[in-house]
Amino acid sequence: AISDPEQYQNVVDPQTIFVRLENEICFATASFLLTTQNCEPIISQGISPNGDTLNDTFKIEGLLDVFNDFILKIYSREGNLIYEGVNEDGFWDAIPNTGIFVQNKVVPVGTYYYVLLLNDPEFPDAFLGFVYVNY
Repeated sequence: AISDPEQYQNVVDPQTIFVRLENEICFATASFLLTTQNCEPIISQGISPNGDTLNDTFKIEGLLDVFNDFILKIYSREGNLIYEGVNEDGFWDAIPNTGIFVQNKVVPVGTYYYVLLLNDPEFPDAFLGFVYVNY
């Protein structure tokens, strides 16, 4: 039984849902097919990784645990790949993990560019944009 529809997670898509409605003297049953559709992620355009816990990471709403096979790439303004992450990595904290700038410190203030591949048939095209890093 689904006691709280807000907490229900559809693990098989599509899924048949059966409903039973009743009162004191009788009941009726029905079924319907539940199909889910992922929403487009919401991508911010700025982060301030200064340790104050506000906007410290490049957090993309509706990404983790929705699109399980995504690839996020971050490039410097010169076009150098500085970060590559997947679902298990979480969000970019402005620290490079690939390329010539790999260090354990945050990138300088400036504009960086992202390519987000969701690897989802509903969203076949990459999301392209920028993120501004400031402290």
